Amino acid sequence: MPTSSIGEGAIKISCIQTVPGYETDVQFELEEACKTIPTIERSVFFKGLGSFDIIAIYNTVDFGTNLRQHGPIKHIIKSNVLLCYPYLKKDIESIFNLLENKLFTCLSFLKINPGLKHTDPQIDKRIREHITGPNETLLGSLGWNELIRLHSSNNIYDICKHISSTTSICLQTPDQIISAILKTLSIIGINYNVLPSKEIINKSFTAVKNHLKSNHLNIPLNTPEDKSLFIDIEVSAKAIYLSEIKDYFIAKGFDCFTLVGKHDFSAKVKKEVRWDHLLTTILHFRHKFKKKIFSTHTRISFQELHTIDKDIKDVSLPKKFHDFDYHDLHMVFNKEMASYLANFFYTLNSLLQNPLTGSIYADMSRYPMYIEKKGKEYRDRTRGKNSDAFALVSGYLIRRGAEIRSLGTNDTIEESTGRFAEFKGGCQVSLLALDLLPTLIMEKLSAVYRYVDLKWKGFITVSGEPKFIHINQVINVRPKALWDPTYWWALYHEIGHIIVEEIEPLVSKTYRPSIKSYLASRNEYAKHELYELYAEVIGYELGFFGDLELFLNLLWNLLVELKKYEKITIEEYAIRSFFVEIYNNNFGSNPKTSKLRKKDFDNLDLLYEKFLTHMIKIEKIVDADIFGNSKYFIAAQNVSKFRDLYPIFKDLADDIRALKLRPHKKLLTSDNTISIRNKLFEGHIWWDKIADPQAVLYHILNAKKVNFNTKMATIISFWNHRSNLSVM
Repeated sequence: MPTSSIGEGAIKISCIQTVPGYETDVQFELEEACKTIPTIERSVFFKGLGSFDIIAIYNTVDFGTNLRQHGPIKHIIKSNVLLCYPYLKKDIESIFNLLENKLFTCLSFLKINPGLKHTDPQIDKRIREHITGPNETLLGSLGWNELIRLHSSNNIYDICKHISSTTSICLQTPDQIISAILKTLSIIGINYNVLPSKEIINKSFTAVKNHLKSNHLNIPLNTPEDKSLFIDIEVSAKAIYLSEIKDYFIAKGFDCFTLVGKHDFSAKVKKEVRWDHLLTTILHFRHKFKKKIFSTHTRISFQELHTIDKDIKDVSLPKKFHDFDYHDLHMVFNKEMASYLANFFYTLNSLLQNPLTGSIYADMSRYPMYIEKKGKEYRDRTRGKNSDAFALVSGYLIRRGAEIRSLGTNDTIEESTGRFAEFKGGCQVSLLALDLLPTLIMEKLSAVYRYVDLKWKGFITVSGEPKFIHINQVINVRPKALWDPTYWWALYHEIGHIIVEEIEPLVSKTYRPSIKSYLASRNEYAKHELYELYAEVIGYELGFFGDLELFLNLLWNLLVELKKYEKITIEEYAIRSFFVEIYNNNFGSNPKTSKLRKKDFDNLDLLYEKFLTHMIKIEKIVDADIFGNSKYFIAAQNVSKFRDLYPIFKDLADDIRALKLRPHKKLLTSDNTISIRNKLFEGHIWWDKIADPQAVLYHILNAKKVNFNTKMATIISFWNHRSNLSVM
């Protein structure tokens, strides 16, 4: 089975730090959560050696399942959740069987070299094909580390050899050998099945040690043949108890040292120590001193077990940098706002210059240019009116975008960064996959409309907001969109807004007599509504290929879902969807033969019946009487509006044709589109260029059922294409 084939079912990895001495309580609660939540099928737990006390690995239907659904669990200090997917080389059952039956498991987080990605776009595919071995599992990740390599063994030296070999993964070319991995981070865990219960730990040091001996852990830390393993227990504690802690470890046979840094104390394990004694000391110490210490960190080190070829070359990605002048900012914004934005520009530049993590912010590097450009427009057209509010929001968006991208990197994975973030383990792959559509659509449009620079300078971010929204070219997506491309159609409406805002003549009283006439006798809300109507039609044209039924199904089923979370004004959306229907059937690229004529728009009774029929059709789509009797009032109150919109329909249709916003239907059946569609529905990643992403996404949206492996294959395929674009 090809390694680009994705397995069915999500795998989540939770790395958790607890209040010292309470890890057994937390692990018990987590295990109960896994048993009681019906969408969790398998789970396994490890005692982490490092910053994390518990590593929970569990299999779910998709990433929507969270352990917090079980309810609050006491004594958790921090956690990171990594969103992963398996390959079919090992199915879910064999993965968990291996994890459950071995003493030790190592999780190695691999970050592929971004510089190599640009010179060899298929490097990911090559690595995935050659990286696995005996007792290993390779998982893909939606976070900063694209791959997670699991290695399970009863022998700690096998684990160390695995860690050592990971750093030497290379690409052999005819001319040279290039390092394929930018950075690794490894965490070793001990299977919780062999560890003592809370009751045993409460008894005594001897009781804990006897339990571990009976579970095959009476094994030496180092063998006579190989004494290369070193373990230190680093402790952060209340100052008044440091002497007492030192005495405890000395009594257990450890060498003790005072540390300079965030940890106060280090207990170094002697080479003749056995695993049962080491683990007993850690567990008993954390329990006995739980009110006197803040945290422990078990640091494992070993002498290099794998020689790295000195001739291996490194390929670096050019660093992004926004060169700006504070005085130029001050010419556009007031002193306070200029200083505010300069601070964000400096910070973003610092992030972009980071040699380890700078590449994850590259898709944000265009945004300061947009802020300066738009600020000058406010200055020139409105004498600075609204520029302060624009600057304030734009600065916040930079911070929000940078924070969400920083989660789960090697810099932050062991820290409490993003405490209130939905995805502490990161979702960088998904963010860049979502970035592909607006980037390509706006780039194509810029080749058609050359009066202004239309290339997209925004970026994607995510929050708990259930709807897609856009502010100042930044598109905020709902969390589900990170792992489910069937929600990506909502991007089209937000892209429609960006197009309307950037191409001023589209909705302008100055350029459009039809707009001026329509707005003359209406309030300020009418202009906002007109923007929404334009964005709805443009979004429809961008991605639905004239398929009105698919559009209505997706839109209204989503709106019914959103009503659970927030108040939705269904009258507003009924007007929007009816506007799209009138446009599609009468003014679009393929109007119906029985289309409405100009005089029909003066027939309010006819428009009333058509609007009423539209709402009845919607109720059939969602199988619910969502309008009730109000549909008669909605139709009656708004038919005159549609009569007055007739000239605008004509102008909008002309603009859409001139801007070439609707992709041609033949793209749906092109060889490239069909090949990609077939691969994705088989759960295979498409590693080549996606010629027409909108056509590919249409097939995903139009499918009756989209399995987990198809969703993951779509995300990785879109991410791969976006990663290889020169536009960043």
